[in-house]
Amino acid sequence: MNTALLLGTAVVIVLAVIASLWGRRATPLKKAIAQSIEIHNVAPIVEAMRELKFVDSASTWHKTLGSLWLVYERELAAKLLIEAASMHTSDVIVTWTQRIVEVEPEHALKWLGREFILEKLQLPDDAIPVAPPRKGQRATKKPKKK
Repeated sequence: MNTALLLGTAVVIVLAVIASLWGRRATPLKKAIAQSIEIHNVAPIVEAMRELKFVDSASTWHKTLGSLWLVYERELAAKLLIEAASMHTSDVIVTWTQRIVEVEPEHALKWLGREFILEKLQLPDDAIPVAPPRKGQRATKKPKKK
């Protein structure tokens, strides 16, 4: 009985390991994300999205942008967002534009460009597309004393 219990436990453990590895296998898109991070260029991701016919998938764009964001490849995520916007239109583009502007206001204009931000967030031309100052920062400079 002890042997049967040990054998059963071993089978369960082996199956759990196989299931875990199966779920983590590298897909072409995951490989493209890793390659893009390595070379700091979104071309492999864009190519994989086209080959896999994921260009029209809002959820795939969202997950891919999120993958870059979570590993702090935020400039790369911004570059991918611009590429995504040229091929796909959905709320995902607006959502990620807002996120970049809100979380990385000091870089958003440089990474995305003023026109892109104004267009995607549907702001008037005279709007300054940056997030409010963070805690401890001033919204404007102190006036100089005369």
